[in-house]
Amino acid sequence: MNRICITMGDPAGLGPELCIRLLDRQKFKSPPLLIIGDNQVLNAALKKFGGKSAKTRFENACVINGESQKIPNPPLVILSLSRLDPEKIFRERGSKKHGRASWRYIEAGVRACKSGICTAMVTMPVNKDAMLKAGYPYPGHTQLLAALDRAKMEIMLMVLGKLRVALATHHIPLKKVPQKIETAKLLSMLKLMARSLKTDFGILRPRIAVLGLNPHAGEKGEIGDEEIKKIGPAIRLARKAGVNALGPLPADTVFHRARHGEFDALLAMYHDQGIGPLKTLDFERVVNVTLGLSFVRTSPGHGTAYDIAWSGKASPGSLFAAFDLALILAANRKRSNG
Repeated sequence: MNRICITMGDPAGLGPELCIRLLDRQKFKSPPLLIIGDNQVLNAALKKFGGKSAKTRFENACVINGESQKIPNPPLVILSLSRLDPEKIFRERGSKKHGRASWRYIEAGVRACKSGICTAMVTMPVNKDAMLKAGYPYPGHTQLLAALDRAKMEIMLMVLGKLRVALATHHIPLKKVPQKIETAKLLSMLKLMARSLKTDFGILRPRIAVLGLNPHAGEKGEIGDEEIKKIGPAIRLARKAGVNALGPLPADTVFHRARHGEFDALLAMYHDQGIGPLKTLDFERVVNVTLGLSFVRTSPGHGTAYDIAWSGKASPGSLFAAFDLALILAANRKRSNG
């Protein structure tokens, strides 16, 4: 059964509201869903934002309170792992309680995917500070999922249609980026990107453009030498290993070339270099994909958005795109694995 797992995310963020919006959008013939979160919070969101489709699906849902190794067959199953008071979630926003609850949802989602109950996982945004308060020392979803899955390497890939951008470094200060760029790591990333683009995205010979760190990709060492000492050698080694890697290329022109179909994916050196252009093009459809996991995982390309959460102002576009992409990636992976 191609059941999709959705984790509710931070209770006071956009997650509960977007879960309801997804239920209103999806037709009953869509894949069965497993929503992991808090049933009381979801019901509060349903009363506030739910349309006819979402309310009908909730009426026919199977609600399981607490951990369970067996998931029944109804089209919608809700695994409720916390007992939060919807009236208090805004006062408790960013708390250790919310961080612990968010962790439990994610952990249960990973188990559901690894056990074969679900074929893919779509995660709603979490609050990193709340999770740190709860004692979970991970800078974001990507590293947390990799730790739970015991993955050897994980890559954050941001997707906007046919634009796919991986990040060599994530959430670190800009001044630390040069020292974190290592030839061996870049080589491993390029190999993993090539494999994932083949198995998950169905691209037989992916073309991967590698961005330079410095303006104009260093101008042959005139504006920095990371391209010569670190990035260039990684590209050459990757090509010897059969990866169709190109570069280092100037970041100010490569996105234009990628939009016109010249590349299948880009490897950016730091967070804003890669994500900034995508969110400028279409903020509401950017999807976060984690490469290197034993299961498919996607997520909306935005955070908890406390300033507009539970107001009805949030666009569900990124979640819809993440859900649709999860279905495609899961089908491609299944086909690739025979």
